[in-house]
Amino acid sequence: ALFGRDRHPTNCACQQKRMDEKRLADRQRKHEDTVKELKKDCFDTPKLREWCFAQDNGANPQMKHARFYADNFDTMLSENIGYLLWGSVGTGKSFFAACIANALMEKEIPVRMTNFAAVLNDLSGSFEGRNAYIARLCRYPLLILDDPFSALDRNTEREVFRNLRNMTKDSVVLLISHRLYLFPELDKVLWLENGCGTFGTHDELIESVPKYAELYEAQTGGRSGEEQ
Repeated sequence: ALFGRDRHPTNCACQQKRMDEKRLADRQRKHEDTVKELKKDCFDTPKLREWCFAQDNGANPQMKHARFYADNFDTMLSENIGYLLWGSVGTGKSFFAACIANALMEKEIPVRMTNFAAVLNDLSGSFEGRNAYIARLCRYPLLILDDPFSALDRNTEREVFRNLRNMTKDSVVLLISHRLYLFPELDKVLWLENGCGTFGTHDELIESVPKYAELYEAQTGGRSGEEQ
């Protein structure tokens, strides 16, 4: 220093700027690596890693519920609120769920999106590590299961659903399903059809969507879901 002053204030400022830029770049690179690993762990199908809200063409107005869910996930998690998506093939259920998953992983929140067949295949090898596998699966803050009850009889379906609720009591679950039998026990249902959808509780959909009520009654034998 000269007479108590720094002789190179400009150089020091430039050096500090470079250090700040390097820290920012390192932080961004670490974030991108983290998100990449989360997505690799989340999806069994690589193409789903690219599905995001930026690709939404606006054709399905129900995507607003996906955005709301992702934006308010802390509340969804604390109140243990999940969604169940129902619709025929090609109605956008997987895109809806994958957009939520990718938005959360951009915030470095772990998510797992899989299907029940893959889970059963993972569990069919041996009994060793089965409990640890199930516990690990249920530790994700958000678990997305695609058609989890397919090929199950009704009693097994009830048992799987009961165990799923018990094991994910500290997480939330998005279910994509064609089976309506257990829908009355779910928090919310999103009915997707012909690019449009209706969102609400099971009872609300029974009253407002005739086709939903017709299909539910056809599968269960009654509006209450009780066996006849």
